[in-house]
Amino acid sequence: MPKIVDHVERRGQLLDAAGRVLLEHGLDGLTTRRVTEAAGEAKGALSHYFDNKDDLVRQLLERFYERIRMRLDARLAGLSGLNALSELMLELLPLDDARLGEAQAELSFVAASVGSPKLAVWYHDQRRQLTKVLMRYTKQAQSAGEIEASRSAKVIADEFLTLMDGLSMQAVLNPSPTHRRIQRQQLKSFLDSLH
Repeated sequence: MPKIVDHVERRGQLLDAAGRVLLEHGLDGLTTRRVTEAAGEAKGALSHYFDNKDDLVRQLLERFYERIRMRLDARLAGLSGLNALSELMLELLPLDDARLGEAQAELSFVAASVGSPKLAVWYHDQRRQLTKVLMRYTKQAQSAGEIEASRSAKVIADEFLTLMDGLSMQAVLNPSPTHRRIQRQQLKSFLDSLH
């Protein structure tokens, strides 16, 4: 009797393996051979689930962002305004090993999007969605008098994303407990500047 395969579960296992390979070897080292070896599968296994490497990278990116969204939803449940904005920002910074891995992966995805118009469109759409969430919480904080109402919510969201990008890149290049403390200080300074 043939083995029954749960294709959704199998695709997830292959994406998990691809994520491990990406973190260990970078995007250039994300080869089908390494992914299938990490998953304990035969060479051709990926072709049943992904059209090509770009499709694998896109699906890996989607999985990566979905996990972040789920974590954010849980952390932000019931929060609004400045509290939600602060928690959102803390959650997005690479303040532990798991989020440092996410920052490493994101930098790889950003680099890949430079050469892949489809990936660039998808990535920019994710950034637009995050900007909208940041703007929503900023506007709530402004309505509650927690943030200066005259400041543009879009500018505040863009400033945070710029800060996050810089801190994330520095954390990837210099992953140390000292740098994590600096990230927290920089975020506090940014939030304090909003009053």
